Amino acid sequence: MALDQARLQAEATDLQIRQQIAALETGLASLRAATTGSDPSALPWLVGEYADVETGAEQQFAAQADYLLQRQDWMNAKLASLASQEPTATAWISAKSNALKAMSNNSGYAKIKECHPDPDPVPVWHGQQQPAAFEL
Repeated sequence: MALDQARLQAEATDLQIRQQIAALETGLASLRAATTGSDPSALPWLVGEYADVETGAEQQFAAQADYLLQRQDWMNAKLASLASQEPTATAWISAKSNALKAMSNNSGYAKIKECHPDPDPVPVWHGQQQPAAFEL
C-alpha cells in the first residue's frame, strides 16, 4: 500500500511536471511568433511602425527648425538693410526738423514741402470721408 501511494504520488507529480513543460512550450511558441511574425500583433511589425512614426516626427521637427532658421536669416537681412538706410533717414529727419525750426509760418512750411517731398506721402481725401483703418 505504501508502494502504491508512492507510485500514485509520483504519477501525479509527473503529470504536473508534464503540464508545466507543455505550458512553457506554449509560452515559448507564442514568444517566437510574437518576435518573428509579420502580422500586426508581432513585435517586428510594432517596432517598424514605431520607427515610421519616429521618422515622421523627426522630419516634422527638422522642417520646423528649417523654417525658423530661414525666418532668422530673413530678419537678419532686413536688419542689415534697415541699418544701411539709417544714415539717410537720420539726415532727412534732421534736415526737415532744422528747416521747420527756421520757418515760423505756414507759407514757410509749404516751401519746405516743395523742397523736401515726403518719400511716402499720405493720400489726401478731398471732400470724402477717410476710410476707417478697421471696419467691423
